[in-house]
Amino acid sequence: MPGIIGPLLRQAGRARRFLGAMERDIAIERFPTRRNRLVDQNSLKTRKLEQFPIHIEREWLQPGGVRQEALHKPEGASTYMRFSLAPQAEATGYRLLAFDVVEGSTNTDAMERARAGAEANLWVVTSQQRGGRGRRGRSWEGPRGNLAASLLVEPQCEPGMTATIGFVAGVALHEAVRVCAPHLADSLRVKWPNDLLINGGKASGMLLESEVLQRGRRVVVIGVGVNVVAAPEGAPYAVASLQQAGAHVNAASVFEALSATWLEYFALWDNARGMRRIRDEWLSRAHGVGGAVAIQFGDEVIRGVFETIDAAGQLVVRLPTGEARTITAGDVQFGDVGSFRGEAAAARPQDGASQNAARI
Repeated sequence: MPGIIGPLLRQAGRARRFLGAMERDIAIERFPTRRNRLVDQNSLKTRKLEQFPIHIEREWLQPGGVRQEALHKPEGASTYMRFSLAPQAEATGYRLLAFDVVEGSTNTDAMERARAGAEANLWVVTSQQRGGRGRRGRSWEGPRGNLAASLLVEPQCEPGMTATIGFVAGVALHEAVRVCAPHLADSLRVKWPNDLLINGGKASGMLLESEVLQRGRRVVVIGVGVNVVAAPEGAPYAVASLQQAGAHVNAASVFEALSATWLEYFALWDNARGMRRIRDEWLSRAHGVGGAVAIQFGDEVIRGVFETIDAAGQLVVRLPTGEARTITAGDVQFGDVGSFRGEAAAARPQDGASQNAARI
């Protein structure tokens, strides 16, 4: 009998340790330390969604903090790509929903969750979305392996400064890619208003959407699409992807870095009080400053020199007459542009200049 009891006790001990570790992992992954006491006593480490593809949906049943927590695996929850928040993002209270495939767009998903009462600081992430949207209603679909991420925030700034969040995201993404792929540092530029370029080719675009919900709650969803494994074919402007540029990264590593750098620059922005500093950070990374630029408004095309951006993030163009004009929207081309071609405002490289269509 003693020879049997010993192995049984050891096996039971291993089972208890396994279950305890799994319970801790789920607690850390799903309960940010700012709001919960279920914390790993040893360290806060990034957890892999692939290990525990479980989300804890929180439902506040009544005032006073009575809470119901339901463990389940949502339809489409990611088991393909290991998406994780950076430890500092997790510790600050950010949450993550990751999916293998999103049939619509991550922006749509995040905004629908906001309308249903989801709190701010929620990331919705996938490595493939099939109904992605660009600026001005243009469609966008990327191959599996690229990054599509949307962040729900609730800024407390003047409505007129809401759009400047896009510059926060642009700087944060630039820094995230620089951290993931240091050898690309000299090749990375941001292009007005918030695209990321690699050697002049567009590697990322962003879409900001704002909505006033019930009781005057104003939310913003920042959508970020990054060409990680491949760039779209047939684009009427120069394109690039991280892997094609020699970066040994995947969508998960780029996202984790972005979730960290976003914290830094969102805090610097400080509900638009720090926009001057964000403006300086953006201009230090900007593509095309001091060069020729053309902006199309319907049938009108304005040409001049890209001088700077103002405190609200508007493009400041010096016209041939010497007048400075601020631009809030339009299809933008940088370089010696001869003409626009079609709705996409295609740019043709001339005299070695790199042309890239920016759409806001």
